[in-house]
Amino acid sequence: MRHILFNFCVALSLSSAIIPANAETFLFSKQSVQSLINERWEGVIEDARRPVVISVDFKAKRISLNGGSSLSMSPESAIDSVNQVKFELVNGPQTLKFAGTRNGSRITGELNNGNRVFPFWLELLPSLPKAADRVEAWQQDIAAVLARFLRYDRSFSEPRRQAARAALENLRSNINRLSDQAVIVALARAVAISGNAHTRLYLMRNRTEVRRVPLRVWWFGNELRIIRAANANRDLLGCRINNIGQWNVRRAFQEVEGIKAGNASWQRYMSVYSLTSPDILFGAGVLKNADRLPLGVNCDGKNRTVTLLPLPLRRATSPVEAWWDLSPMYPHTDGLISALEAEKAPLYLQHPDRNYWAGYLEEPAVIYIQFNRAQEMSAAPVAGFIKEVTALLEKHTVKGLIVDVRFNTGGDAGVSSPLVEALTPRLKGMPVIVLTSRTTFSAGITLAAQLKQHANASVVGEPVGDDLDLWSEGGNLLLPNSGLTVHYANGFHTYSQKEYPAFKPYFSDLNVATLMPNQVVEPAWSEYWRGEDPVLQVALRRIHEMRPKKDIKKLKF
Repeated sequence: MRHILFNFCVALSLSSAIIPANAETFLFSKQSVQSLINERWEGVIEDARRPVVISVDFKAKRISLNGGSSLSMSPESAIDSVNQVKFELVNGPQTLKFAGTRNGSRITGELNNGNRVFPFWLELLPSLPKAADRVEAWQQDIAAVLARFLRYDRSFSEPRRQAARAALENLRSNINRLSDQAVIVALARAVAISGNAHTRLYLMRNRTEVRRVPLRVWWFGNELRIIRAANANRDLLGCRINNIGQWNVRRAFQEVEGIKAGNASWQRYMSVYSLTSPDILFGAGVLKNADRLPLGVNCDGKNRTVTLLPLPLRRATSPVEAWWDLSPMYPHTDGLISALEAEKAPLYLQHPDRNYWAGYLEEPAVIYIQFNRAQEMSAAPVAGFIKEVTALLEKHTVKGLIVDVRFNTGGDAGVSSPLVEALTPRLKGMPVIVLTSRTTFSAGITLAAQLKQHANASVVGEPVGDDLDLWSEGGNLLLPNSGLTVHYANGFHTYSQKEYPAFKPYFSDLNVATLMPNQVVEPAWSEYWRGEDPVLQVALRRIHEMRPKKDIKKLKF
């Protein structure tokens, strides 16, 4: 039997203990060596469960971990006459002490964080000359992916790694024949050869690097419907998209598949970004012009053709979740209008601004929890939320528990783990149902799997957006010229009953046979437009069928 119950957040804190949140960096040495100061180094802190990439720029006096925010260094170098290197990172009460030896272009040593010792290494990064033109600029970026990204990402099998190398080398040789948009799409596809959904080139969702038109779409079964639009295009709200350029919508979808890795559910979610970006569609060969998006639509049974122009690109590092567009309650920063009237919004679309909330549904006597994001809210800490949920259990007659993670795309799995730990002993055989969808991903899957394993939960909704066994964690690599970011994954999560000796020690370990829904349910367009939630209705019926003949009496704790 695998050993993981609710120690996930503890394991997470141990592994991330070497990653400072607000650190001040100090370097000590017996003498300065100018050559070291002018050099940039990069390497790995060898935590077996989740390696940490460390980058040191002695000239700029900066250091970063996993591609995160760089931290200031003192002006001193860190090498003495016998090439002994020492430096420290102070993070609150914790001091991370590095000590190593330089041998030419490599530094090896140990990190002591006060509790554990980890080996680390650094290697000298080559200095890049200023690119002479766009071809050389892209070639340098691709070289960084080949030499550095592939080195740090652990999700590639060896055959896939070789395939990615071949794709990247081929791309590097053909830059002069390709548009920038085509290079970006080809680069994203090469990264996606890993087959791991957390390994990716950031284009949309986690970053905004390409243009989109002022409308948003969503798949309802096989129909792609317009769910938000600018005021000038409000007559398109609710229309079904039949064609994108000269391609029918299903063929257009197929052409953008694989730009991000992931299973069929995740591809559906990712496609609603790609299919509204003329840059991506042009780069993928769907459009002949990146500056306009022609659509064939059906509105109230009548076919028509419209052409939309992309909005100016506003590059951003803040996340943008496409599911937000489903809710009329979400304040859209682009001023796009919702097809769904606010007064019609069903329960699951009423609080898109909350990471988690709970309520008691009196008539069916069910507690409903929606966990939209595995991230603590400063105004409502998880500890207080747990007390709120347990108070509901104590106050009411409860016939079932529903946990809705349909929109939970991840975050920190340690945030939701205490909730499962607190609830499980209190449920006492009560029916528990988890609601999932294509948007359930990363830490959202973790929460669903924990409830399945420890609360014997049933699953209703759509299949989740990833497999049960996956690579996550990792960090970001900023490409030197384009400014694009690739994300490498290096911590292995296994939630299935399969063993992976080569990947031990696991970053996270659960034991469930499957997360496939006991009943697959997806809202149709007509149900969404009427403000209905068929997924919740099915869950409530299942609780009614699962409960004992004699209603569960008020629980006392």
